Amino acid sequence: MLAAPRRVRRIEPRAKNRYHTCAKIERLRETGYRKEITGLLLAVVDYVKSYLVPDLRLGDACQLAARETK
Repeated sequence: MLAAPRRVRRIEPRAKNRYHTCAKIERLRETGYRKEITGLLLAVVDYVKSYLVPDLRLGDACQLAARETK
């Protein structure tokens, strides 16, 4: 006979980690990185327009590049 499964207690993530992510850009700059940082809103808009609307996936970069050159 199989033993009854153990009850698993669900642990809720801490609220402070749920809705807030903060990258330390200063540490990136200290390594010598100088390119402009894209904000989250612009990155999401770019992803939706460039990949979701035309039904492309991130690996389909060649198709995306071909569309941009037309």
